[in-house]
Amino acid sequence: ALRFAHKNLKNDFDVVLAAVRQDGTALRFAHKDLRNDRDVLVAAVQQNGIALLFAHEDRLNELFGYDGEEDRIRLSVPDDRKNDLDFVLAVVQQNGTALSFVHEDMKSDREVVIAAVQQYGAALEFAHEDLKKRPRGRAR
Repeated sequence: ALRFAHKNLKNDFDVVLAAVRQDGTALRFAHKDLRNDRDVLVAAVQQNGIALLFAHEDRLNELFGYDGEEDRIRLSVPDDRKNDLDFVLAVVQQNGTALSFVHEDMKSDREVVIAAVQQYGAALEFAHEDLKKRPRGRAR
């Protein structure tokens, strides 16, 4: 377990990546530089959405909007990250209700909405209105 590892191992990319792939919450024991690493964070959140709570605060502020007043994380991908859906997908796959907090552009993304709805059916309520209205064929 990363918790009991030597500090040098907690700063070893390969060790930390392997640890968070097994248990996303192990992110809390990683060195702050690796809690800032995109690949480590994605792997941790994909394994366990709760891992987002252990991301380094600087990284949360950069990648996501943190709304301290409401004490929750809003997924608001900055313009330079609009084509990188990994974080948003990883979170909505763990918790479909997170769709209610994603950036409006993400609420229009079919892949994001499907992932959220597969995890939590009622998440469709948070999808962009245009996406809810647009038919995509019928199931046979």
